[in-house]
Amino acid sequence: MSSDLRLLRELGGQLAPPDGPLPDDLRRRVLAGTTPARAYRSWRLTMMAGAVAMAVAVAAGLVSRPAPTVQPQVSEVQTTHQVLRLAADRLSLISAVPARPDQFVFSESVATFDQVNSGGWSLVDTKPVVLREWRAVDGSQLGLTQSRPVDRPSAAWRIERIKTSQLPTNSQLMYEFLYRPASDDIPATYAARVGPDELAFERAARALYLSQTSPSVQAAVFAAINRIPGVTVRAGTTDVTGRRGVALVRAGSLGTAELIFDPADYRYLGMNLTFTQPAATGLMTRLAVQRVAVVDHAGELP
Repeated sequence: MSSDLRLLRELGGQLAPPDGPLPDDLRRRVLAGTTPARAYRSWRLTMMAGAVAMAVAVAAGLVSRPAPTVQPQVSEVQTTHQVLRLAADRLSLISAVPARPDQFVFSESVATFDQVNSGGWSLVDTKPVVLREWRAVDGSQLGLTQSRPVDRPSAAWRIERIKTSQLPTNSQLMYEFLYRPASDDIPATYAARVGPDELAFERAARALYLSQTSPSVQAAVFAAINRIPGVTVRAGTTDVTGRRGVALVRAGSLGTAELIFDPADYRYLGMNLTFTQPAATGLMTRLAVQRVAVVDHAGELP
């Protein structure tokens, strides 16, 4: 048995819900609606038709006015265990996207970064940006990020070089990774104001975002989330592009974090951070994954 299958079987045992079987129709939709080909196509096809079309849609109010989609029924998914189990069921039916060690994982998203006035701690900017990332498959090469405002398709891309970190595929190592004491991935001023459970849950969002071509890594994240206290479920949550989903939610000292899943097949869509008070300059507060692919070079588009 492969390590991926062992991890998924272990995950299924960890996530067995304590309150009876899931509704038959919900499980049928997840299992029948997600095949390897469909899952891969969904990553490639959910991007709006080009950056210009996306900018027009957002400018017309896509970010501020959610699309009129059917809201998931709260009675269908009631517990954190059930959401994680359904997401794990999806992983058991898909394969990792083939990639050579010298290739790059490309992802494109719509994101917001809260910009605050450090003098008065007042919020000054939350405009959405198009975010592109290229991360080396084996971590040996420098990757690349590009970003520009969504509503300015002719604007120059802001470019940065990035290093790629390898994520654990073991559930215990993933748990330790999410709870690591270092603040290497977030502003130190923010890390000092949040608790370890809050920080681990927010790191889980980043790990899910970075591991969309690796079911084994995502399975490890789900198992780790299952051990984080205080996580609940919210139906009908909306991401920054207006897509509705089912969210795992955790309230923290500064606000609330949501990990959003597609209500039909439980594919990870993105995250929201909603603060009750300003947190840190430049902190990412919204992310909606649009497409993911494997390419040969940093900067190459699929």
